[in-house]
Amino acid sequence: MILFEIIFYSPRLFLRPFVLIENLSLENNEFTGMLLGGWSVFDQLEVMRFAGNDFSGTIPSEWRTMTNLKTLTLGRNEKLSGEIPSFFGTDLQGLVEIGLERTAVEGTIPTSLGKLTDLKRLYLHTTDVEGAMPEDICRMLPPEGSLQEVTADCAARVGTVECNCCTQCFWRD
Repeated sequence: MILFEIIFYSPRLFLRPFVLIENLSLENNEFTGMLLGGWSVFDQLEVMRFAGNDFSGTIPSEWRTMTNLKTLTLGRNEKLSGEIPSFFGTDLQGLVEIGLERTAVEGTIPTSLGKLTDLKRLYLHTTDVEGAMPEDICRMLPPEGSLQEVTADCAARVGTVECNCCTQCFWRD
């Protein structure tokens, strides 16, 4: 257990020899704790799947240096909170998939996500996100763009996302 804690909570120190990893999948393992900025040591990562655990805290700003990232799935971590970082659309411009469903992320959807020209999947349902889906994101759907799936809480009455382009709307009480 102590070795696991050293690896998991201090990845920068212990895993430095593995920085060339391109795919890191820790999905559905019931891991707990804060998402740490130390994971940014994996600057060659293209796929980071942390969905289906019990992570908490906010998305670390240090992750903005992971510029090779294409897939980031953090969904089903119901204690994950904070706003969707605007650096997703400015520093992580290669993102193809963003999964934040079933988290406690809040605030509005950053307009910078509309700069992600390769984005195919954006999952924002069952969150505390509010406001309007940025038009730049809606324009990324065919025929103009390659965006295939956009989900949000756009089927409820109050405190949800106004979305004219979502491919699937979810109900939030």
